Amino acid sequence: MDTSDYQEIRGLFDHYIRMYSTRDDLLTTYFSDDFSGITGSGDYLVKDRDAWIAVTRQDFAQVKDPINIDLKDLSIQLLAETIAVTSSTFVIHLPIEEHILSKKIARLVLIFRKECTGWKICHSSISVSFGVADEGEIYPLKDLEDRNRHLEAVVAERTGQLSEANTKLKQANEDLAREIEEHKQSQIANERLLLRQRAILDNLPMMAWLKDTESRLEMINEPYARACGRPVEECIGKTDLELFPREMAQKFLSDDRDVCVSGVKKHLEELIPTTDGTRWHFTCKTPLFDEVGRTVGTTGVALDITERKQAEKALIESEERFRSLMENIPNVAVQGYALDGTVLFWNRASEILYGYSAREALGANLLDLIIPAEMKDGVREAISQMYESCKPIPPGELLLKRKDGSLVPVLSSHALLSPVGRPPEFFCLDVDLTERKKAEDLLSYAISLTDASLESTAEGILVVNRNGEIARWNKKFAELWKVPEELLVTGVKDPVLAHITAQMSQPDRFLAKVMELYEHPDASSQDLLALADGRFFDRYSQPLEIGDEIVGRFWSFRDVTEHKKHQQEQLKIEKLESLGLLAGGIAHDFNNILTGVMGNISFAQMFLDPSHKACKPLEEAEKASLRATELAHQLLTFARGGEPIRKIISLQHIVNESVELVLSGSNVKGFIDIPDTTHAIDADEGQLSQVLHNILINASQAMPGGGTLTISAQNETIAGSNTLSLPPGSYVRLSITDQGCGMPEDVMAKVFDPYFTTKSAGNGLGLASAYSIIARHGGHIGVESVVAQGTTFTIHLPSIGETYSSHNAETAAKSRAEQHNGGSILVMDDEAMIRAFAERMLSELGYQVTTCSDGAEAITLYKQALQSGSAFTAVIMDLTIPGGMGGKDAAQQILAVDAAANLIVSSGYSNDPIMADYQAYGFSAAVAKPYRINDLGQILISLLNR
Repeated sequence: MDTSDYQEIRGLFDHYIRMYSTRDDLLTTYFSDDFSGITGSGDYLVKDRDAWIAVTRQDFAQVKDPINIDLKDLSIQLLAETIAVTSSTFVIHLPIEEHILSKKIARLVLIFRKECTGWKICHSSISVSFGVADEGEIYPLKDLEDRNRHLEAVVAERTGQLSEANTKLKQANEDLAREIEEHKQSQIANERLLLRQRAILDNLPMMAWLKDTESRLEMINEPYARACGRPVEECIGKTDLELFPREMAQKFLSDDRDVCVSGVKKHLEELIPTTDGTRWHFTCKTPLFDEVGRTVGTTGVALDITERKQAEKALIESEERFRSLMENIPNVAVQGYALDGTVLFWNRASEILYGYSAREALGANLLDLIIPAEMKDGVREAISQMYESCKPIPPGELLLKRKDGSLVPVLSSHALLSPVGRPPEFFCLDVDLTERKKAEDLLSYAISLTDASLESTAEGILVVNRNGEIARWNKKFAELWKVPEELLVTGVKDPVLAHITAQMSQPDRFLAKVMELYEHPDASSQDLLALADGRFFDRYSQPLEIGDEIVGRFWSFRDVTEHKKHQQEQLKIEKLESLGLLAGGIAHDFNNILTGVMGNISFAQMFLDPSHKACKPLEEAEKASLRATELAHQLLTFARGGEPIRKIISLQHIVNESVELVLSGSNVKGFIDIPDTTHAIDADEGQLSQVLHNILINASQAMPGGGTLTISAQNETIAGSNTLSLPPGSYVRLSITDQGCGMPEDVMAKVFDPYFTTKSAGNGLGLASAYSIIARHGGHIGVESVVAQGTTFTIHLPSIGETYSSHNAETAAKSRAEQHNGGSILVMDDEAMIRAFAERMLSELGYQVTTCSDGAEAITLYKQALQSGSAFTAVIMDLTIPGGMGGKDAAQQILAVDAAANLIVSSGYSNDPIMADYQAYGFSAAVAKPYRINDLGQILISLLNR
């Protein structure tokens, strides 16, 4: 007997002893199918295996305490190649009900037969040896002796049977040897087939294996080995416990047992660790049966479905996100339907909109829930067409039914879905239009309320809705933009916008601003539009709101062309005033110089006979000085704060003198139309003469070939609102029209700008000074011109409201004899030349003259003369003394000590307000530099003869 057979038989013997000791009959699975044996109590022979098991179980049931078996000896003998027997004695403690057998020697005989699956127990016999047992310890003794003899007979019988079986087995072995020889030739073919099968298995895109009933691997393919990270050879013979983590391996083994026991295939999805990490597999385990139907193992395949599981997980997560989004999206009612209208999804907004809870809606039919009766056929047809065309139902506004039966306006959009593995379904997204409809109704009401005011306003109004469509306009809008009625009534904004854009001086910029406002519905804007025809519109735009909702846009346009012109006029005035600071200073110094020149010329003429040869040169020098004086006066008109020295004068008289002077000797004919009813004006005669002189010279020069110059005047009353920006009241309108070459628009726009001239020898101050003079008189000067037709200057000056009467002034002037009564004169001037000239001139006129250079000295001299009782008859005071006290401050102090003092203010800075309103500062008269001896003498006569 070889070692392996011995160990296997000994193991079966030990298991049999353990069966009795633990009272467990599970080892009967190692009994042969034809097992026989003496029952445990030794009563009789049982030849049926199942019957023996039943009797033995009854014996076990009688045992009260654990069995203690003490093995004394054991012999194992091989009777044939396939037959073996064990004989053993042992001490046994066996408490049994009613009888007791303890601490006595018992014999156990087991007969074994070697089958194709290994050694099996085919017979069992246990007895108590009579000769060995002590008397008195075995009860009853006769029964034991009878049983032993019976057992010995049974053993003899069975031994004979086994010998016969052994003979038969030898014959079977010989037959088997022949069969083996016959199968040797087919073994190579089987091996080739096995190799082909191996190749097929290794190339399968999945794991494949074969296990025995103990879940040991008998065959695997390469994908299985790669998953384990081991060669195929290392895996064969191992269980899952040796290849995979314990917890996972136990799960695999449990599944194997289920398949073996049930004999049914098992499909499952499970995680399997691989060299690429733990991955999902779809596993199929199948039981293997032998030729008689017994389970001999399992086979299985496992396909890696990780990517599919990830895709499924992503799909599930996507669907969850979609459902969460659809469930929680505010103000949008989302429903999902099957093609038969069954509700599959119903979000919170749908509950609010239609009044049905999700529990009520799910499983119900769309047609029964929210579709009015008159719409049901149309909805069925629309769903059918959607399914057939695979195109969603176009969005549109619908009136659907609420749970309470009321109708709700909605904007309904639709989406058709065809999920993989599921029937097609469609979704509806409904937005409640109730508030929007209310807003549109309110907008219509608001527009109707504004209709009357739109037509009564002076502004052009345009109203568009939220889509930019024209909702309303007034007639003023159409008039301002010259938009044809047929464009406006269409309601389409693009043609109207194109019509307006074409009129702009900068169309691209205009259009960009319009688009910007439409892109930002909440934005407001106000700006100035310049049109190509020279007009200016003030544009204002703001969103049109009802409550907190923007429902359109409001556009307003006002023609501000005249206002813009007025602004330009104001700008010209500001330009002139800015130059005044410079011009005034220059004129002041220039007038001081001219005072010395003209004064000395006039003084020299007093001593010459008219026939003297020097008279003519002196006269020409005086004329040249007068022209220089005129230029200085022009500069002074720009001086800031310069006011005219006013008196009541006749406009007709000034015009006649100016026309006669300018047109004398020219080929231009003057026509004057100024009626006697024309009102007088309160103005500076010299400044107005300068204005007329400049305009008439320009007109004459514009008609080199001759022509007619027409000057007309008329009284005019101006209302409070006027385009000239003049205060209301009585005015005289003076128009000067020539038939000259005219001016283009660009020249006309600059004609009043300082230093602007179109003449090669001009200085550009003539019309600029005219503009300044008229403005300082509270009037307005404008110009209109047409090239090749002529130019008209129009002047408005405030009138006194009555005609001029000069007889008082003329009579007074004639009645006064040109005589000087003498007296003492104090002259205060910072220019030594002027002091010397004044002293000589006044002395020649019969006055006693005292001179000083500043106001402080004049005050001292005046006080001294007053205290001495020989007060000065008059004081001539220079207004401006650089670095010293001027005439204004000195006059206040002199008047403080002598309120009757005759003070005459003199200045080369004649734009100073004191010169125009000298009496307000305590002066009795004013004389502007440069002056001649006759000018100063006339003032003294007029002042001292009062």
